[in-house]
Amino acid sequence: KQSKPAPLPRSTTTSPGCSAASSTGLPQPRPRLAPPPAAAAVGPEGRVIGVDMTPEMLTKARKNAKASNKENVQFRLGEIEYLPIADNTADVVISNCVINLSVDKPQVFRDMLRVLKPGGRVAVSDVVSTAELPARLLTEKSLSC
Repeated sequence: KQSKPAPLPRSTTTSPGCSAASSTGLPQPRPRLAPPPAAAAVGPEGRVIGVDMTPEMLTKARKNAKASNKENVQFRLGEIEYLPIADNTADVVISNCVINLSVDKPQVFRDMLRVLKPGGRVAVSDVVSTAELPARLLTEKSLSC
């Protein structure tokens, strides 16, 4: 039986493609599927690093963090293929429906491994296609997470 990698107390958790910070565990204006609340799970001695490639999403994420009084969460501008995070920083990397957006998926995984500490863990929730999709399923609405 596999266990789901969850943030541990006092750990550093990274969330590439964090958007408005749902994967960091901050409250969102609308319900959304998300990993366990990382900001609460790591506790006040841990930290969560969210990365997104759009300044607009980072502004929303920072606003959510401030409204939630989460001081252990920080956000950085960057791409999931080249995370703006030092080597061997993260205990856990949480990726929630962003790898499918990358044109260089192997590089995404290489960079996740680069930022992980030895023995670190990765949790991925994403869209996977094992066969050609019918045209009716190739719409933006159908492919959104």
